Amino acid sequence: MVSRAAGLGEEAESVAPEDSDAGMPGERHDDIVEPILEGVPSKKVSTDGADLVGVIWDLGQTPDRVEIRALSAEGWGDWTHAPAAESEESETVGTDPFWIGDAIEVEVRAIDGDHTATDHLRVELIDTEAVAADDTTAAEAESTEGSDVVAEDDGTAVASASGTGSGVASAGVPVLRPTTSGAGFSRAAPSTSVPGTSAPVIISRAGWGANESWRGGSASYAGETEAAVLHHTAGSNSYTRSQSASIVRGIYSYHTRTLGWNDIGYNVLVDKYGQIFEGRAGGLHRNVIGAHALGSNTGTFGVSIMGNHSNAVPSSSAQNAVVRIVAWKLGSSYIFDVNDRVTVDNKAQLRLFGHRDARQGATACPGARAYALMPDLRSRVQEALGGYRTASHHRWVDAGGRSVLGAVVESEAVVDGQRTTRYSSGMEIVHSNEGAVITDPTLDLSFDRIGGSDRYEVSANASQKAFPRGAAHVMIASGELYSDALASAPMAARVGGPLLLVRENVIPSSVLAELRRLSPDRITIAGGAPTVSAQVERQLSSVTGATVDRVGGKDRYEVSAGMVQDGKPIFVASGELYSDALSAGSAAALTGGSVVLTQKNSLPAPVAAAIARNKNQNVYIVGGTPTVTEKVEREIRDLGVAPLRVGGKDRYAVSANLIDTVKPGGSKTVYVASGMVFSDALSAVSIASVSSSPVMLALPQTMLIDTRLYLREGPTSRAVLVGGEPTLYRSITLG
Repeated sequence: MVSRAAGLGEEAESVAPEDSDAGMPGERHDDIVEPILEGVPSKKVSTDGADLVGVIWDLGQTPDRVEIRALSAEGWGDWTHAPAAESEESETVGTDPFWIGDAIEVEVRAIDGDHTATDHLRVELIDTEAVAADDTTAAEAESTEGSDVVAEDDGTAVASASGTGSGVASAGVPVLRPTTSGAGFSRAAPSTSVPGTSAPVIISRAGWGANESWRGGSASYAGETEAAVLHHTAGSNSYTRSQSASIVRGIYSYHTRTLGWNDIGYNVLVDKYGQIFEGRAGGLHRNVIGAHALGSNTGTFGVSIMGNHSNAVPSSSAQNAVVRIVAWKLGSSYIFDVNDRVTVDNKAQLRLFGHRDARQGATACPGARAYALMPDLRSRVQEALGGYRTASHHRWVDAGGRSVLGAVVESEAVVDGQRTTRYSSGMEIVHSNEGAVITDPTLDLSFDRIGGSDRYEVSANASQKAFPRGAAHVMIASGELYSDALASAPMAARVGGPLLLVRENVIPSSVLAELRRLSPDRITIAGGAPTVSAQVERQLSSVTGATVDRVGGKDRYEVSAGMVQDGKPIFVASGELYSDALSAGSAAALTGGSVVLTQKNSLPAPVAAAIARNKNQNVYIVGGTPTVTEKVEREIRDLGVAPLRVGGKDRYAVSANLIDTVKPGGSKTVYVASGMVFSDALSAVSIASVSSSPVMLALPQTMLIDTRLYLREGPTSRAVLVGGEPTLYRSITLG
């Protein structure tokens, strides 16, 4: 890439005004499209083989207007307004670059106020140096032109993010292809990223030959992408498909090495053949701040159609490419109304607007004929946006959307084989084999696990972990019928011992060994003989020598009422759907309270009596009205109690909301148990209270959003997983 300056001083040929009678213009014209400087002296410069030019000036301020035309074998072309290319990244100011192809001369003229400014101009000549790899790039891109989605990809076409030498990519890796492939659930630092679902095929920087040594510093990012801005590059429309890559390299050279910008100004460029070129570095899936519209770069996505579209209508292929890339960028940023307005640089803008509409946009860009297409382009983008409400977007909405996860900072991209979307909260949605799941890389937790070959061994191992020196009082409950164990877990926390699970007629060997180690003085069985038999009761006594008693009752409701600790909070949960009672158990253990079970539509008499005895204590209803109805709530109120209901959209939200209610300051350690396998959560409740820690419910592979919010807002630095795989997969540590 060769760049050289040609001054317009004494060495340049001076040309008399085309119409000597026209004189100097006396006032500025409002028409920014047609040339208006007929009476202004101009100067010519030989191109000396260059095929791309820009005009630079040495004035203390930007000229009011610069015009340029080129001489080819067919004669002089039309005068064209050359808008200023200004950026906050450099004090050097010039025009946009112009592709002139095989022109042999260029002619320029300018005014500043009522005076000619032509003598202060210099022309930058750039040889774009086409290379053989450009043909390969064009051919490979042509083979996928028009493809909106590539469902599978083997990775061979994913371009490297770096360039070396001349910056020309090697054959075989010129395009970024979208992909939906990827398995497993692991997260690593991104090494290569390509746009995700429904992205068009994009020629990467390596594909068009970006020499990354020309860039000046790292990319800057906006908090979100709010709109797209349409441009044209101006210059000749006469170029071949293979020449497009060299034109992009020339624009890159002019922006960086001539104007001193950090990088090429546009986020993407589109040629008349429908090829889409990655522009400014930093990742198209990220909110890269470009240098395409002074004052309006932050939060916008600059798309430039290559060529001059003041008088020429952009090709249908170019229009189609614009629609595809804008729909992808807006849709993957969760913008679904292109006719909605957003404030950009203190001016209300449609979500797709032309450069001339920018607040500081004294320019004809994107050209009159392209600008006239804006309503149709918006309509077509709007139609295409319907396909971008992806699984990630639905999961984002379900989790609370912007108010919880924040705005999209990295739209869905394939990062090391996984489709990942990242948000301003720091959280992510990752597509795994389990679907679209939320992870939180900002959580810096150390993880331990208490596992076992079955639920009985888990309860024994949990006991050993929490009570290494033994325990004076042990709770026993059925590991087959959970109803009695639901209330016994918080009771175990109150008496300062573990909850161990047994079969109806057998004490599993792992539990038997733990009982011997604990050497308790007292053992309390939760439930009657139908759940834990008299045979087991006798064996407990003979093995340990402890006093064995039982909290029984005619049903689960009476059993739970019999475990109420008077003078302490009471948590009322469904005795028909156990998940909320699991959450209630952790809250009760943290407060020294009790869990009582209720029917959906009726408060059982023993439970009502227990509440009546403790009506001066806090009473919580755990779960929504589908599990504990308003009728039950009224019955509690009739006892002289004002209960507080803590619900949530699912069992995981109930768990997080309830813990946040009773322990709002958070905890250094949390215990995590399956919300699907109740036995492990029961074991967790009885031991978590030793360190005043809560128990949070999780799916096998991930803690859901409500749990994450609780963890990330508190001092949690350690999580203990209770249960083995596959109850809780090790991959849960990634969140």
